Parts: sequence; C-alpha cells; structure tokens
Amino acid sequence: MRTLILLLLLYVATPANACTAFFVEGSPNAVVAKNLDWFTGQGLIYINKRNVKKTSIFVHGQTPLTWVAKYVSGTLTQSGIDFPYDGMNEAGFAVTGLQLLTTVVPPADARPAVDYLQFMQYLLDTSASTAEAIANAQKVRIGDNSKIHYFACDRSGQCATLEYIDGALSVHSEAALPAKALANNSYADSITYFNQQTSTLSPLAILSNISHFSLDRFTRAGLWSKNFGTTQFAGVGEIEYAFRGLQNVAEYGPVSQTYWSMVFGLNSKTLYLKTFSHPAVIKSINLSQFDPSCSSKAQILDVDAAVSGDVTTSFHALTDADNKALIELNSQLSAPVKAALEAYPAAHTSCQDSL
Repeated sequence: MRTLILLLLLYVATPANACTAFFVEGSPNAVVAKNLDWFTGQGLIYINKRNVKKTSIFVHGQTPLTWVAKYVSGTLTQSGIDFPYDGMNEAGFAVTGLQLLTTVVPPADARPAVDYLQFMQYLLDTSASTAEAIANAQKVRIGDNSKIHYFACDRSGQCATLEYIDGALSVHSEAALPAKALANNSYADSITYFNQQTSTLSPLAILSNISHFSLDRFTRAGLWSKNFGTTQFAGVGEIEYAFRGLQNVAEYGPVSQTYWSMVFGLNSKTLYLKTFSHPAVIKSINLSQFDPSCSSKAQILDVDAAVSGDVTTSFHALTDADNKALIELNSQLSAPVKAALEAYPAAHTSCQDSL
C-alpha cells in the first residue's frame, strides 16, 4: 500500500480503484458500459479532433511515440487532454482503463514508448476496430508506471482485454473471451472464478451478491453482458439495460465511490453519461455532431455540468486555462507532473489540417 501511495503522489493517478466494464451482447447499438470508481468525481469530457500530431511524454530515456490522429474521439479524464481514462472514437471503437496492480510492463526495447494513459488515446486515434487496436498495441512499449489493463470493443461486437502480465502483452479476444467484461483482476483469474461461480450458483444468487470484490463484480458484469433480451429483461432498451448493469456493480464505500457511469453506443457514435452528482440526469454526446478539423480546436464539457439530454451545444473550445484548471484539481499529481501535463498541448501537439 505504501508503494502504491508513493507512486500515485509521484505520477499520474491510476484511473481506477474498483472499476467495472462490460459489453452488452446482442445490443443493436453495440453497447459498452463502464463505471469509474474513484475517490473524487471532477473531470472533463473532451472531443478530440482529427489530424493532430502528438508525441508521448513520461517515457524518460526511451524513444517517444509520435502519431497523427485519424479519428474524432470523445474521452473522459481528470488528467488533461490526451490522457484519457475512457473513450470512444467516430469509427465505433471504444477503450477503457481499469486498475490491475499486478501489471508488469515489458522491458525497454527498440519500439517507441507511450505513457499508459496516452496509450488509450493512441489506440482511439489510430484504430477503427479491436483487431486493429491489438495490432497497434504490439507496435509500442507501454510506460513503466502502468498499473492498469484495458477493455476494448468495436461496433461489430468484437472485444478484447489487453494486459501486461509478467512483462508481456496478454490479449484475450474472440473464443478466449467467453465473458465480455473486466474488473480489477487479470482476465485469466476472473474467468476462472466466473466459471466456478456460474457452475455452482444461480444467476439470481450471483446478481444478488452485493460484494464489491473485483472477482464478484466481474462475475456479475459477465452475466449482465450475456442477459440482454432475455425474458427477465423483455422490453428493456439497451441503454437502460446497460445502466441497470452498472448500478448492479457500482461501488458505495468509504474509500471509493462510483462517480461516472458511462455507456458507449458504438454504432450511433453516442456517449451516455451519469455522474454521482447528478444520478438522475443522462447526458448524451454524438461524435458526428462536431467539426472534425483540428483547426476548430478540441471541445470540452464538465462531466457535472447541469445540462441533460443532447448536450452537444453545451461544449466550448478548450483553452489552456481549462486544461490547467482540471489538472490542478487532481490532488494525486506531483508538481512536476502537473507542469508537464499543462505544457503538453503546446509543446507536444500540432494541427496538421493545413499541411
């Protein structure tokens, strides 16, 4: 615990504590659901534009990854632009990050390196599908401080988990992903527990279990992934169903709290969001409603803005002051990290629209 606290004080806060994600199998809109469980709920929704050239930071002593965004993306974070905790792009691909304390990243090699949060932005910027994201992940080395793993899905319903186990990238997809869910244990350990539980207990007994332990949340999420359209949920729409599932795996404890509940409609390119501050309010954001050109600048909206429904017109152009204000609120960042994040947009990104 002391080591983890020191790491959090020195580096970017790990964007999870007891987070849970799942894909709604059979959903026409190809729905991904995710809870962010943490100890504070501030954050911004960013609309990131195409044709932005970016270079990774926090990869000391290695060759930083440089790439150009192909797709508009919508991301949510407490750590500033291009350091997302969760997001979706206009191609209908989503990726989320969840804590995995047993993460061990590969040793340095000839590949360019990318910070573990920027890794998600890199995948969103360059991947139109889960298969493409897996291929792109293999081209880079993840940052040394990573303690998270990733759940990725595309509009065809193909999902994968990407984890760094014993110094190597471990991917579960297709037949190796029988339950399309993820929490805070490795997928291998989680699916073993899921199989044991579902072979000995009824679905009702499992879903009634209020345990917040990762393996129990994974098992409930795995069932939510599979039960859409069953008799029990006849007539329940896919978005409502996803939010019900997130409620079932939500965290209510003295250490962490479910602050954001996110549903990504990958076919409609729409993000739906509830927050702890406004639990009865759903915001919806359709990525195709925004100007994709980077010359129009990234757009932002506070996650807790007092607006509901289609909130497209509530976004405004990102300023350096907006980005800095969010970063300064993040009590888990050291002063040098805050300074690097605040300087990042001007020093490490550039618009390529006119080139």
